[in-house]
Amino acid sequence: MQPALPRPTQLLVFAGTPQRLGVSTDLLSQLYQERPAFRTLWDDYVLAQLGLKYWISDNSAKAELRRFEYLQTLGELESEIRAYLRHAWDITREGHSTQAEDTPAEILQTLRDEHGLKGPSVYFAPLLPLVEIAWLERSPNDRVIKFLLTSAEYLCKRLSDLASGLDVVPTRHLLAFVGRFMCPEHRPPELQRLAGLGRAYIKGHSSPRLVKGRERLLWRCAYQVAHSNNERRPNWAQWYRLLDLLPRETNGLESEALAHTPLPALLADLERANVNR
Repeated sequence: MQPALPRPTQLLVFAGTPQRLGVSTDLLSQLYQERPAFRTLWDDYVLAQLGLKYWISDNSAKAELRRFEYLQTLGELESEIRAYLRHAWDITREGHSTQAEDTPAEILQTLRDEHGLKGPSVYFAPLLPLVEIAWLERSPNDRVIKFLLTSAEYLCKRLSDLASGLDVVPTRHLLAFVGRFMCPEHRPPELQRLAGLGRAYIKGHSSPRLVKGRERLLWRCAYQVAHSNNERRPNWAQWYRLLDLLPRETNGLESEALAHTPLPALLADLERANVNR
């Protein structure tokens, strides 16, 4: 049974959607009531959200592929919606954040000065988006913590290799990072902001090819984290966050193959991507 469309003047909004688009619910509602073209676009977007929600709850063999199809559709629709918002309101989701324009060194300094990541623990910045994904499932379980810890240990090793064997991130800083972000007893504050800084750090390189490789690797790791929860599939909030991380040019079949990459292969890709170089 197909989900029913909202009535012409009734805006249906899923939780968190206005924030992801960088626009208030009031402005969305005004556009929905006054612009028939936007109303059609938004209704398609809502139906795609409902379709994704349906296939997330399905365990059939074809469900995985359908989920990726809906993710791809949602990504395309979000791009159209942002374009419409730029034209109608000169609003973009990125417009209210200048952090993505900062250099990697400035981002690390922000993590030190404003968020208390002391010393070399700031070099775990690429893991912060994964930490946020993990905490969208109430609290990280043992499998998630093991994945994040292994990734952190790998970053330590990679930095040491780049520094000709020097201990760039001493063990005490790794333990402090784990204690702050991976302790299931308490959720760290400011995770969304920290995850944004982590993503900006990953993007902060002069080589577009390297940035693209890093972003694709980030999404693969995030998918693995989300699928390490107790039900072996991400919850609704995690799916939306994965949509934010998903490279726009990635198609469904490719995504399905990348998503199931074992951890050793992910770490091999991590080395090739030179995440902290």
